[in-house]
Amino acid sequence: MFNLKSVRIDRNESNIIGAVMNKLVILLAFSFIITSCATGMANNMTEKNVISIVHLNTDFLKSAAVELSASVNIVNTTTGADTPTDEASEKVSKIASAIVSLFDEKGKFINTFNLKKVTPTIKGEILKFSVGFVPVDTGHINFKFVFSDANDKVFYETSNKIEIKAKSIIKMNGQLNQVSAKKDPQAPETLNVNINEMNENSYVPNQLIIGLKDEMKDNDLKSLLEKNGIKVTEIKKGILKNYTVTFSDPSVAESLIITNKINQFDYSEPNGIVNIAF
Repeated sequence: MFNLKSVRIDRNESNIIGAVMNKLVILLAFSFIITSCATGMANNMTEKNVISIVHLNTDFLKSAAVELSASVNIVNTTTGADTPTDEASEKVSKIASAIVSLFDEKGKFINTFNLKKVTPTIKGEILKFSVGFVPVDTGHINFKFVFSDANDKVFYETSNKIEIKAKSIIKMNGQLNQVSAKKDPQAPETLNVNINEMNENSYVPNQLIIGLKDEMKDNDLKSLLEKNGIKVTEIKKGILKNYTVTFSDPSVAESLIITNKINQFDYSEPNGIVNIAF
């Protein structure tokens, strides 16, 4: 049993207790607001992280991975040099840039890619430009290749229209050929667009070959790829800075586009299958 006793509190004491209670209420309310805000910010950050990864995996669902490159080649050389630059005509020797512009089937402009100058890779090639694998949406697309000098004066141009299919892998090269000026100074140059749409049976369906600009630990490489939306299942180191990356998602085409946007990589390409006939 509790004994109830009356307690007398004068006005000053009442004011003090009231002030203390008010402060407690304010502190509790402030604490609740801070906690709610922190929880909300954490939820928002989590949502943004999830959205960013999902967004990367859905950005290119309707795109093909198109490798855009351009090259200038000297044919019928007199010296047989690997890079016979001294056999180029005056006009060809002034080529300084290559760009590719995309248009839809109605001629509406879509995009332009400025190709970067890279090291020639085949015999007779004196100039090579590339931008790696880029996303191109589905539809009938016209690719226009333009070679210009350092002042953006157009020397050569040509185009080719193809149908783009989602998740396909296409290698497209604008190739300018010139007969050696030492052999035939009057021979006309030829410019063609070579298109190779890779058959699904020509590459491993869940692998990429990646070349690194600088050495990187396996775990760091895996973390970097997964941060950009590629679900890695295995990494195998090859020669020098070359890695074979196996993944479960997304497609090879989407992964090529994603890895081409990561500036730590020197290149990325499908892991091709070589068929040997007996």
